[in-house]
Amino acid sequence: MVSNLSITFMIITIIISVILPISITIYLYKKYKISFKSIFTGIFVFVLFVLILESLMHKYFLVTNVNTTKLLENPWAYAIYGAFAAGIFEECGRFLAYTLILKPYRRWEDGVAFGIGHGGIEAILIGGATALQNLIFALSINKGTFEGQFAGKLPTYMIEGIRSSLINAPSYHFLIGGIERLFALCIQVGLSVLVLYGVKNKKYIYLLYAILLHALVDFPAALFQKGIITNLWAMEGIVAVAGISFLVYTIRSKKRGILHD
Repeated sequence: MVSNLSITFMIITIIISVILPISITIYLYKKYKISFKSIFTGIFVFVLFVLILESLMHKYFLVTNVNTTKLLENPWAYAIYGAFAAGIFEECGRFLAYTLILKPYRRWEDGVAFGIGHGGIEAILIGGATALQNLIFALSINKGTFEGQFAGKLPTYMIEGIRSSLINAPSYHFLIGGIERLFALCIQVGLSVLVLYGVKNKKYIYLLYAILLHALVDFPAALFQKGIITNLWAMEGIVAVAGISFLVYTIRSKKRGILHD
């Protein structure tokens, strides 16, 4: 049986990953009249630059090209590659969107709206979708219908692996994903404001700053993925510090009026 606490944390993660970004969007629209064009452009950039273009590059370098595949088996090389790939694709996507699509939308509110769209769809597709799948599987396991549901569709070892992971994983694992998405949303909003500041003031060095900061945040996560960093709390602590720092930057940038009309 999957514990009730695990199921509760799955539901909380769904709320954080799906309901919270939507609620923040509604609040900011009522308070600041944020632009829906900026929000949907943020969503578009994430889908195009991350889910399509970056994924195609990963497929080539990590699967198709034998030479780079072997090179990137080294965890440090993989971490550097992965961190900078994310930084370059996402921040260049923001830069191009601001310069080509959102020329009239260069207020602080527009940068926040872009970040909400970008980070919100990321939270929904990564955190929300995973938590929802886990919840469906967990309820199926507790009802005793899980094995029969996938019999003949998945190998037995895979079915048992999913079942075992949901039953035996510590309950807090199912909450960490939601909390991580919350901090990641703060990071995406902060980076969106940072790049917009550079575009609006023609200080294009800020694009480089954004790429480097993005890579710096993603680097430990890549090392954790490869087993170099083994302490989950240390890795999540880095994400939390980054998220809080970008949140503070976003709020202070509003107070300082760095993107005033």
